[in-house]
Amino acid sequence: MEGVNETLADETGEVKEKPAAMFTGSQPLNFLIGSVIGVIIFAIYMDWDIKQRNKKPEGVTEVNKTGWKKGDQTADEWKKSGNDMFKEKDYEGAIADYTMAINIAKQNKEPSAIFHINRANAYFELKKHTECLNDCTAAKEIDPDYAKIYWRVAKVMEQLKKRDVGLNVLK
Repeated sequence: MEGVNETLADETGEVKEKPAAMFTGSQPLNFLIGSVIGVIIFAIYMDWDIKQRNKKPEGVTEVNKTGWKKGDQTADEWKKSGNDMFKEKDYEGAIADYTMAINIAKQNKEPSAIFHINRANAYFELKKHTECLNDCTAAKEIDPDYAKIYWRVAKVMEQLKKRDVGLNVLK
């Protein structure tokens, strides 16, 4: 039997156990082939994942380093599109549209805390707390008096079971 210790008797008649080999027969080759296949599948998945993350929305052309622009839509139109996506619970789509609004607003040198808070809300729904808090921070830099910033941070802290931090944010 493979993988089981065998009992042997030596010349003196003393019974000793022969340790089982870790791999016997074709097992080393099968292990090696399985490992290589696993690495190849992982590499293919990682390549696919990177391509998906960098994929442009359909019908979108590159503008510059800050983002993508579809036709001549304004930042407010992208925000409205993001709101529609959010209502449909397409949070990834909403994030993409709010990102477009943020990028266009930056290009026009008219940043808006609302765009960041809307995107933070979509991140919150996906439980991407770090991204949510990053957008809250960006919104606070633009408009520190915008109340929804503090509400969103408090909700994140509550979800992370850090209610005391959340309460301090609201004060």
